[in-house]
Amino acid sequence: MGPECGSARAPCAALPRNESHPGRPPRRDRRNRGYRPGVSTTKVITSALLLVALLVTGCSLQIPADPDGTLDRASGDVLHVGASVHGNLMEEEDGSVSGSEADLVEKFAKSLDARVKWSIGGEEHLVGKLTEGDLDLVIGGITDQSPWAKEVGMTRGYPGIDGAGSTPLVFLVPPGENRFLTQLERFLDKEVG
Repeated sequence: MGPECGSARAPCAALPRNESHPGRPPRRDRRNRGYRPGVSTTKVITSALLLVALLVTGCSLQIPADPDGTLDRASGDVLHVGASVHGNLMEEEDGSVSGSEADLVEKFAKSLDARVKWSIGGEEHLVGKLTEGDLDLVIGGITDQSPWAKEVGMTRGYPGIDGAGSTPLVFLVPPGENRFLTQLERFLDKEVG
């Protein structure tokens, strides 16, 4: 019996040949796999990322964003705060506001170079004013289990606020005002963390 078709001694005309390495199958043709000489994947990805970065900076996109501009409007001007009286956390007497939450709000406003304009009322009324854009912030012993979470934005719960015991308290903000919310949470992290 003679050499088998495809062996080194008897190449078969039907099998492709690898001239540089006899006995090995031939290299695949890269052009059949979508390969384009001169363009690397790294170059394509780098170009795409550069384009995205240019578009984002060119549009002056700020992340997180405040669609209604709460942070910009309040900074250097007036922070409109709704307050619901709640024990020693938020007290009101003859138009004067005090309490541990009120003190935090005053410090936050100072960090924005703003003054506070207080509106006193019940939670339901204040949340309505918050969603309508008449208020920038609502306080008053509101817990992290608040039913208002579906209608407005709220900070993380902060159990370290004086007078709250171990109960995590939140501050309410207008819905979607994430830049303002982020600034407020950074402040609260430093103050009561």
